[in-house]
Amino acid sequence: MYTGGFYYDCTFSVGKNENKKLFKCHKIILAEASDAIANILFKNFAEGQNGKDDPIVIDNNLLPETFDLAMRHIYGNVVEFTTTTQACEMYKFAHKWMLKYLKEDAVSALRKTKADEILLVYEMHKSLGDKEEQKFYLQRIMSETSEVLSSPTWIKASPSTVLEIYEKPSLAVVSEKDLFEPLIKWGTAYSEATGSELRSTIDGALKHIRFLTMFCPDFAELCAEKANVFSAEEKFKIMLSLELGNSKYMPPGFSTIDQWRMIQNYFQLQFDRISRVKVTETIVNCKSPTSGFEFSVKGKGKIFLTHVDLMSLLHKNNHGKEVEFICLLSTDSFDKILNVFKYKGILNAYEPDVKFESPVLLQTNTWYKITVQYLHRNDLTTKQFNYKSSPRSWKWDSAGAEVRVRLPLSHVDIVCIQLFHAPPSY
Repeated sequence: MYTGGFYYDCTFSVGKNENKKLFKCHKIILAEASDAIANILFKNFAEGQNGKDDPIVIDNNLLPETFDLAMRHIYGNVVEFTTTTQACEMYKFAHKWMLKYLKEDAVSALRKTKADEILLVYEMHKSLGDKEEQKFYLQRIMSETSEVLSSPTWIKASPSTVLEIYEKPSLAVVSEKDLFEPLIKWGTAYSEATGSELRSTIDGALKHIRFLTMFCPDFAELCAEKANVFSAEEKFKIMLSLELGNSKYMPPGFSTIDQWRMIQNYFQLQFDRISRVKVTETIVNCKSPTSGFEFSVKGKGKIFLTHVDLMSLLHKNNHGKEVEFICLLSTDSFDKILNVFKYKGILNAYEPDVKFESPVLLQTNTWYKITVQYLHRNDLTTKQFNYKSSPRSWKWDSAGAEVRVRLPLSHVDIVCIQLFHAPPSY
């Protein structure tokens, strides 16, 4: 009936100028599908009084292709959303004209959107005030951040969306550098398009970047590459904060958070909570043997090592004492050193932990070794963990990630390791 125009009793004019097109439709079918259209056709609106060949204009900005697809869906339940943009147009039309079933089918199509177009869908829902759908796509942005920020649609994001993303405490990025560089790219494009100054454009989001999770050389490299982003005073204060490990020197307004911002799927392997372990007090100094153990991981997705906790750094009896050590992450045969953490300073209640330059990606079914060598002369109080039987493996989260540990009969000081399990799409 629709495609043939048989028995039509109303006509709609859609599009502008040379793109204008006429559609012959049936009032009762459209009224059944939409209360909003029913009101226009059968209530006291002038359009409802038009003759069947007198065109009704319902939206000057509507594309004929969008109206045609909507009619095909209403008349024959045909779903032909071949692109994300097309599905967005269908959703907006269905939202405006209260087309329940078309809207549901558009939602289903849009939820299959790939990461490189998530921002398009999110900002559409944001403009329409669809809180539930906004929440769904914001969660996807948080769990697929790297892909979203590297997509072609990123530079077209609105300033409010950029700020909203950078404010989030949990994002799927390995380091804050993965946020800094896309921000500069977006800010440059936005500034060129609007004639605004780069720093003023990115200022709000820039101050949410957690520079305290970086090391001095990393921040210095950012400054060298983008010299016009920071003032001389800001550079100095951030470098001072990084060097001293103290957030009180950070420039006003900048983030003072020193924790990585990965999505919350952490697992802590705490040796003091393993069953059949006896914990005793001991000391460590430069004469102590190297402490360590071996472990491996497996599971779907990517698994990162993020932190190592040493009891000697946490024990309150050691506050005010000097400490110096080197922590190595290597393959079990020491043929490859993967990361090194060096620490020298006076312990305080800040409770420092061993935090590598960035989370370390671990390969499935490869054995790794964590070792700690102590260089300080004074005694630091710590714990020794003695095992009645060797623990074998622990599993965590719904994706079935697993960590296996090879421990000696006892080890000293390393009380916890923290790992992060990213989803397969990460």
